[in-house]
Amino acid sequence: LAWCNQMLAASCAPRCSAPPPAHRHIFVHPARRSSVTFGVRKQLQAEQGMAELESEIEGLEAAKKELENQVLELRNKVEVSEKRGNERKTLEDKKRKEEIDFLKYQGQHLDSFLRQLGGGK
Repeated sequence: LAWCNQMLAASCAPRCSAPPPAHRHIFVHPARRSSVTFGVRKQLQAEQGMAELESEIEGLEAAKKELENQVLELRNKVEVSEKRGNERKTLEDKKRKEEIDFLKYQGQHLDSFLRQLGGGK
């Protein structure tokens, strides 16, 4: 009750010219008392909810950090995979070019060989 009286005195301080004397009790209308009690109860519930929200925030931040790490790992894997793919493609292109060059060289020699054989007629 004393706490409620203090809350009431603080809430009506702008309307009152002077604070009530400490030795006198202030009459608080029952409706006003229940609204103060309601306000106090709501404030306590909000404070209890804040602890739950703070723990939930911490959990979400930890999950976010874990997901960010997974993103980094996956990006690194993609980068490595693309690099390997590019290296493999470069190597295959080089082999294909060497094979084409060899086949052209072989075709030229076969043509010259056939001309030598056909030139004797």
